Amino acid sequence: MVKKIIYMGLLLLGLAGLVVAVSRKPIARLFAKPLLVKQADKQPVNQDRVRFVEYTPTLFSHLADQRRVLFFAAGWCGNCQQADLDFEKRSNELPQDVTLFRANFDLEKELRQKYGVTYQHTFVLVDSQGNLEKIWNGGDTDELLTQLGL
Repeated sequence: MVKKIIYMGLLLLGLAGLVVAVSRKPIARLFAKPLLVKQADKQPVNQDRVRFVEYTPTLFSHLADQRRVLFFAAGWCGNCQQADLDFEKRSNELPQDVTLFRANFDLEKELRQKYGVTYQHTFVLVDSQGNLEKIWNGGDTDELLTQLGL
């Protein structure tokens, strides 16, 4: 009887793994919380109003003439969520030439590797060529403005 229960448990675990594999979505996507920022990838952007957006390679390239800051955040990170809310509320305080990109820490692995980001709630200031200028951890709108020298 105990063997049957163990076999059934293993069978259920195997089936669950198969469902995840067939869904073709990384596990992080299955459990990711919805982003609090605006989607702005496939349409022309009015740069006077874009201050805090979700990272996409297209938008990131499109705004290369601005100071770009990547905010690596995770939906499961309490500090990230608090900072996220602060940026949403106070994004109008960012200078017009600054765009803050919220990069999903769990999904943007290549981007994390490129800039040496090892944990969430990390900020990366990049130049117009996409090269790292400055990196720091933690903070909200006030810290961002301080790091930008404002």
